[in-house]
Amino acid sequence: MVRALPRRIHQDENFIVNGFSGKKIEYLTALESVENPGSPVIIFLKAEDNNLQRFFLDAGRGFWEEAETMEDENEAGFIGVDYAQKFDIQNEKINSIVCEKVQNNSRIVITLENKALIVLRYKKDEIIDSDCELVKIGQNMAKFELHWQNIKIGILTETDWDMRSSGTIAYTFDYKAEFPENEHLADFIKHSIKTFNFLEEGVEENYLKMSEQDEAEYSDIVDSTDWRIVDSQGKSIKILCPIFRDNNEITWQKD
Repeated sequence: MVRALPRRIHQDENFIVNGFSGKKIEYLTALESVENPGSPVIIFLKAEDNNLQRFFLDAGRGFWEEAETMEDENEAGFIGVDYAQKFDIQNEKINSIVCEKVQNNSRIVITLENKALIVLRYKKDEIIDSDCELVKIGQNMAKFELHWQNIKIGILTETDWDMRSSGTIAYTFDYKAEFPENEHLADFIKHSIKTFNFLEEGVEENYLKMSEQDEAEYSDIVDSTDWRIVDSQGKSIKILCPIFRDNNEITWQKD
């Protein structure tokens, strides 16, 4: 039996998908390569009173199609990931769906009535056709306190999560102060931000030098088991040493 080809509806840097306002999400499933988990290749959306849809990014553009069926999870080394369950958005109502240009690429944004955003985007907007990710932004973002030893460093707001969590930090520990509470920790945070900048800019030689400095000067912090986050219920969760980045951004992972 020949499988029906998807019907192309949109293929552009900017477009609006009509017919979904006020409709409940029945499922949202991504196909991801087993070799590159967390980077969706195609997303399938089934919403109330609508046929199955699929969307993806390619060559810096957004694509939206009507599909007959979802490809077999095992086909060509792909697995299905249930993002409706992961994001806890099953039966949430859609407000709008748009594709919009961001730097050298496009992204597809599903806005829900609860103000949350489901965004399919490139991980690096400045690089055409970098890996993609599907993230939830906005409503019900988790918040944590970040602690090292007896020092409260700041409040984390989790915006992206998979194997690692990423988000923003509102510092309570003033690492930029002339005389910080812990000078060694303050120096490490500055060092981490500078190191990650070299990595983002592709300056490998400087990045490797900074990484060596990690081991030489900051191993007591990097390898410390005293890193933890505390959730809104007061539960303490051990984490590995986080990565501090520019613009109050941060990445962390449970130990």
